[in-house]
Amino acid sequence: MPSHPSINMHDFLNDDLKKEKIIGIWHNGDDIPEKARIAVAAGIGNNTVYDVVTPIEKGKEWLFELTCKYQPRTGAMIMEGGPLLFREENYFGKLKGALVVEVNGKVVRIYRDFLGYNPSDDDYETYGETTGYEMSLPDGLGQAYYTRFTGMSLLPGPVASINSHALPKDKSNWNSTRYYMDDYEDIKDKQLNWFYERFPQYSLYNEHGDRLDYKFSCWLDTNLGYRDLFRDLTPQEEYFRVSKPPADALFVRQDINNSPIYHVVDGKLDEMRVLNNPAEAVDLYCEHVLLGREERFDFIEHGRPLD
Repeated sequence: MPSHPSINMHDFLNDDLKKEKIIGIWHNGDDIPEKARIAVAAGIGNNTVYDVVTPIEKGKEWLFELTCKYQPRTGAMIMEGGPLLFREENYFGKLKGALVVEVNGKVVRIYRDFLGYNPSDDDYETYGETTGYEMSLPDGLGQAYYTRFTGMSLLPGPVASINSHALPKDKSNWNSTRYYMDDYEDIKDKQLNWFYERFPQYSLYNEHGDRLDYKFSCWLDTNLGYRDLFRDLTPQEEYFRVSKPPADALFVRQDINNSPIYHVVDGKLDEMRVLNNPAEAVDLYCEHVLLGREERFDFIEHGRPLD
């Protein structure tokens, strides 16, 4: 399995696809325009502006402090990488862009939510409907990847897609089992039938018509992600998209705190496994990705069959 394709920082900041839209690069608080501070302060009412001001002002050390504490290998690689920056873009007159850091020649995008909706925000607990998803992850994983930010992705190209890629996903892209199985149409029905029999509490709908399958969520997928990358595919990339190379996915139960982490290979839900030491396995995997290693990471040796 090839290493995950990624863009470097120079190309990310200078690609012709984005040159006309890039209106600024923020490295520190002095770079932040007043209109951006006002837009971020408007929070969710603005509907498009996430809080990228706080991490630029507080800095890289603050943003990744918990990553370093709970995922030391990954945190060390990030801290040894380039400076944190925000690529500001003009998007129909509204603030848009990507918060990124370069690690080992790769651009890693860091996701943030609206002001007040990031778990580390002072008033986060006042937003009851959004509180707690990060608590479902055990062994410091919620603190490491979903407290001061809400996930990350390895960017394969200059377009800062909303779709997560290779690393712990942006929380808005945690997938239900049914959505995850869309990549495996040839075995989808059989696997979903097994899943709903094994975990009846996550049947697709309850008696009130509410979706329940999202509570068993895929929060990390090693698939190259070409289903979501719809532009500028090389013939080699198109081949991998069609042939669906072997991929691992990690799931969590959002309805409980400190959930087990479930490991699924190639869409085979009925061969589901459980990680023995999730924090160690994920830390080693993320380091593996950031180092650009060619071989497939072996989650199997870090887990056991589902009881």
